[in-house]
Amino acid sequence: MTILEVMVASAVLLVALATFFSTLARLGQTESYALAHQRSLDDLRLAADSFSRDTRQAARVISGTTSRLEFDQYVGPGLARTVWEVFTDANGTRNLRRTRGGGTAVFVVALTDQTVFEYRPSSTTPDEIRRVQLFMSTKPLKDYPAVNLTTEVTLRNVAFANL
Repeated sequence: MTILEVMVASAVLLVALATFFSTLARLGQTESYALAHQRSLDDLRLAADSFSRDTRQAARVISGTTSRLEFDQYVGPGLARTVWEVFTDANGTRNLRRTRGGGTAVFVVALTDQTVFEYRPSSTTPDEIRRVQLFMSTKPLKDYPAVNLTTEVTLRNVAFANL
């Protein structure tokens, strides 16, 4: 084997190894994104489930904006004031939280937008709100697309409570 043949063989081996390691690195990034995406989607689903359960039990809407919804909710034998709102923490991160009966729960971290509530009919007048749409978006990794989830809930008990 001549020195030229060894150099050509080495060059081919280097190209093959570079391709292999590049593919391996990309696979690691893809798996990292998939895990972050799934974790974010799970968090969004948990928030949507809790929000849906709370709003279906609403007896009366107190106020509604694009970033805050306040209502009285049936809890056990009575009513409890419940507030769902977007707030910004000390780090500048937008979060979604629920406050009820003195307890607070943070459901989603790092929302991309503070506009999360939309009302049907299109009004923020408390007595007119019959349906609430919750749109949440979070971006777990900056170089990849955001994860979005939307749910719409009918306030079943409000229509009867206001008659």
